[in-house]
Amino acid sequence: MINGLQMASYECGIPRRSRAWGLWQAWALAGGLTVAGCGPGQTGPAPPAPPPSPLQSSAPATALSSSDVPSSVPPAVTLQPVRPPERLIRSYRDWDLQETAADTLGRIGPSSVPALVELLRDRDPLRRLRAARILARIGPQAADGVPALIEALQDPHPEVRKAAARALGQIGPDAAAAVPELMRVLDEPAPSQP
Repeated sequence: MINGLQMASYECGIPRRSRAWGLWQAWALAGGLTVAGCGPGQTGPAPPAPPPSPLQSSAPATALSSSDVPSSVPPAVTLQPVRPPERLIRSYRDWDLQETAADTLGRIGPSSVPALVELLRDRDPLRRLRAARILARIGPQAADGVPALIEALQDPHPEVRKAAARALGQIGPDAAAAVPELMRVLDEPAPSQP
């Protein structure tokens, strides 16, 4: 069964399994259907007819003067160059050594948890941040790291605290001991935005 939104996208020429479908659907639900005249039961504006080819014209060619152009013709649209989208997923060849090591530790799983717990206590906040993120990737198998992650919720660096909270969430029910500390964090006042 096809709903009105799907039928409208079909009538407007948008393939359903394309990236444009998702963008179109969000736009349509936000009320853009009636603006474009391309909603359920509406076929949208007709495409402009192609200009006649001078080779097919039987009329003699004449030059147009500026007085022959009606004043209601809108000025030409200037197209701006479009910047290509940033790559969301980087190729393995683009990773640096730290990213490769972090990925590998996450794939090793529970065997790397003791070393990551030690790294959570490192002096360097970037290393603590990486350790918390890798523990989050390991997920439920990183349950042995829960006490260190609870301590990391009090880290002086907000990104480390956020990564520790995420890691506890990824561990799931085995991180239940973190509930009181997470409730304390939840009650803290939010930092002011600049």
